[in-house]
Amino acid sequence: MEIKYEIHNIENSQGTGEKRIYIQLHNNPAMTADELSKEIQETCTVTPSDVKTVMTEICHIAIRELSSGNRFYLPEMGYLSLSVGHIPPSLKPNEKITGKDVFLRNPKHRIVLVCTRLGC
Repeated sequence: MEIKYEIHNIENSQGTGEKRIYIQLHNNPAMTADELSKEIQETCTVTPSDVKTVMTEICHIAIRELSSGNRFYLPEMGYLSLSVGHIPPSLKPNEKITGKDVFLRNPKHRIVLVCTRLGC
């Protein structure tokens, strides 16, 4: 498995005068639901429509769990959880955070794949 990436330097990014290095991954396009369904069908007896039905139900369960404040664990894959942010108190006239200042950022993904499965 080949992972394509570029290494970049940012000069004085934190005002310390030091370089900061970051790595940018170059991802290939993701597999579509149809492609995934066909690939699963080729390796077992499940039909593409069965795969789509299960994926749809997993999506519904994940949304329900996240809406209830739970993390969602997909076995052998990882966790989905919510991430929140808030308006900084310095931007508020009274410098206090209330419920109206808290907002949902985006779902966080924590992948727990075993490295040996990736051929590392």
